[in-house]
Amino acid sequence: MSWKLTFVLLLAGLCPDCAAHPSAVAHTLAARRQALVSRQDALHDVCVSCSSNPRFAAIACDSIDCPNLYARKRNANELAKLPDLANLDLAF
Repeated sequence: MSWKLTFVLLLAGLCPDCAAHPSAVAHTLAARRQALVSRQDALHDVCVSCSSNPRFAAIACDSIDCPNLYARKRNANELAKLPDLANLDLAF
């Protein structure tokens, strides 16, 4: 593996061990992203049923008593922190 690729992967937050196995990294990141998107959809469905919002509208709920609000925010933060595969220069 070239030093340039290793540097790019390290900048993306990958350790040298993970950087040495780009196909495993790609699979793990894709699976994690899919799990987070599925969870986001499920949490959104719970909010839609509670707030009577249309399915594809933004949820305007700000009830601090709702644990689903915190779960949605935590899930959105995890999804935002996940590196995008398109931006990683993985050499297979």
